Amino acid sequence: CRHCGHKCGLGRFFPSKFKTFSDMSKTVKSMYSHMLKCRNCPESTKYALTTLKQKHEKQKSTMKFGQLKKFFFHIWTRLHEC
Repeated sequence: CRHCGHKCGLGRFFPSKFKTFSDMSKTVKSMYSHMLKCRNCPESTKYALTTLKQKHEKQKSTMKFGQLKKFFFHIWTRLHEC
C-alpha cells in the first residue's frame, strides 16, 4: 500500500486476470485486511474504511444481481486502456 510500500509482506494486491480481480475475497478483502493491519496507515483511514464497509453491507441488499461484476469489469477496462 502507499503507506508501507508493501514492506509488510502481507500479500499481493493486484491480480493479472479479470476473474481473480472480480473475486472480492482475493482483492478487496485482502486490501481491506492489509490496510487495517498496516502500522503506517493512519487511524483516520482505518476508521473511514470500516465505516464505508458497514455502509456497503447495507447497500449490497439493494443491488441487483451482477452489478458488482459489471463494476469490476468497468474498473478493469479503464485500468487496461492506458
